[in-house]
Amino acid sequence: MATAEECREALQALTARLGEMPEKERSSFFSNRSISTHVTDLDITFVTRITDTGAEPVTEAGPDDPGSPYADQQAALDRVLEADAAAGRPLGSVRVYATVVVACELPTDEELAVVGARAVTYYQIPGFGERLAAVNGWDPEPLTLLRSHPLLNGIRGSADSVLTREQLVEVASLLPAAWTGDAAAIGSASACHQVFQRYREAGADELVLHGSAPDRLGPLFAQAD
Repeated sequence: MATAEECREALQALTARLGEMPEKERSSFFSNRSISTHVTDLDITFVTRITDTGAEPVTEAGPDDPGSPYADQQAALDRVLEADAAAGRPLGSVRVYATVVVACELPTDEELAVVGARAVTYYQIPGFGERLAAVNGWDPEPLTLLRSHPLLNGIRGSADSVLTREQLVEVASLLPAAWTGDAAAIGSASACHQVFQRYREAGADELVLHGSAPDRLGPLFAQAD
């Protein structure tokens, strides 16, 4: 497994290439845009920014830094607790449930189908996708690309009730990787449990495992034992 410094250097090399794009193209796609990448295996978030003059250095985000998932999670938890108090409920009476898409130790094509299919059904909903983008500080433009995909034309209900898994994966390919993978529990059982722990540390009282049938969760519970 790569070290934190090796990951940072790889990301620095990538963003440097983006910074070397012709100014007009860079401004069109990346101008003054923050980029964050969470490395699940290391539980580290790297942040940088593409500006009009190029790419800023890639640095590791602290718990309270913009771009850190922990800052966003704490802000969400604070809103729940404030609403709990405002409603006059007894302290701690409201429990936080987090829905986690799980694709544990699945072949790559099945993993893409599980995570991608769920993502399409969420982001296709007008207003809901925009809310998720706003909360995470994402550019909402990919939502327009997703909803204008020919395969979604004329679909009024959930896309996964009409499209095949292969078609859902095709549509999901229009979404940035961070929109589909950062919050999901994917890969090895150990990596999945690290994601669960992040949710618990963020304030989730219960986790609802979603996306995979019970018979595909064997490795996950074997790791828990």
